Amino acid sequence: MDSPSPPPTFADRGQVLGDLTHLLGGTLSDEARLRLDPSVAGRRHYWEALIELATQYRLTAALWSALLREGLAVSPPAALRPFLPAGSVAIRLENDWFFNRKRLGDLEAQARKIIAALNAAGISPMLLKGMSHVFADLYADPASRWMVDVDMLIRAEELAGAQAVMTSLGYRPKADDKGAPHHLAPLFLEGHWGSIELHFMPLLPPADGALPAADAWRDAVAVEKDGLSYFHLSPDHLLLHNVIGGQVSDWGYATLTPPLRSLSDFVALARKHGAAIDWARMEAMAEAAGYRGHFEAHLIQAERLFGLVRAGARPYSLAARAHWLLCAAAARWPWPVRRLAVTLKEFRYAYSAESLSHLGLWQGGNEGLARARARLFARHLRQHRLGLGLLGRLSRRP
Repeated sequence: MDSPSPPPTFADRGQVLGDLTHLLGGTLSDEARLRLDPSVAGRRHYWEALIELATQYRLTAALWSALLREGLAVSPPAALRPFLPAGSVAIRLENDWFFNRKRLGDLEAQARKIIAALNAAGISPMLLKGMSHVFADLYADPASRWMVDVDMLIRAEELAGAQAVMTSLGYRPKADDKGAPHHLAPLFLEGHWGSIELHFMPLLPPADGALPAADAWRDAVAVEKDGLSYFHLSPDHLLLHNVIGGQVSDWGYATLTPPLRSLSDFVALARKHGAAIDWARMEAMAEAAGYRGHFEAHLIQAERLFGLVRAGARPYSLAARAHWLLCAAAARWPWPVRRLAVTLKEFRYAYSAESLSHLGLWQGGNEGLARARARLFARHLRQHRLGLGLLGRLSRRP
């Protein structure tokens, strides 16, 4: 029986973060490997903190896959599973992995059926994010990549035709869902997992300035495989899309929260494409759109957390190094403090011109913008019982 161990300290949170990311990146130190060795007793609080962190970032399936790969875990034999406690680490993580594999199989089958139907209508979509990685065999264990939807980029002139195809397949949006500024309302098929998002822009405005749809299509990589025709982003655009998605759209940079899933994909993509990547070009594209700081932050996090090594890498700017130190410090903050940073960012976007325009509350003009914000504020007060319900957001996990 394990001996009691003290609860994790603030310093332990940073250690757990580093152990998780270096495990996923395949760059474990001997000290970290010892901490992750299940035969070492007295590590209950450490494992609870590790699983909590992995759960927060939807990385439990990836954690189990990495533990198996590194020889730090063994799948329990079927004959012994009924005798193991349901709360044991192995059972919890393996169950998450099995569940993710089942969901991923359903999402992949949906994607293949949709692509075939789109092809029959003369449309070749571009796969984005998770499903693009699955179709490109990015991971040796695809079930390690958590996915909840399938993102496809459609040319603007083909969007109406793609919608008609989805309707013919039985996909429907949820009532009153207008989608987002860069994609239509998510589409669902009864009896199946996840949703399908038809994008007409690769990124959420205003971040789309870093990768406009025209540029994405211009450099896209065409694929003809298994009787299907589709596209991937070019290697440079794959990585840039990952940076902007993680640091801007998911607010990693603003909230000092390294986007671990995006970073894990980023490192895998960088290792796969290697010499084909033009890092200077990517940096120039990010800088032109006003995101050089976000780009450097992503690189330094990929290096320090996941062990990414880039040939001929230039020294990071003072601002990038300072941002990394702040991220490392923030990892030790209690969760409510970090949740507050995320909540403030959510409200900043909710009251932005882009969001108000999408909601149909603003059509232009400074006076109109002020009135639109007042109407949205009144709506939020009604929805959250004069705002008191917003306090509950600070304690909720993502």
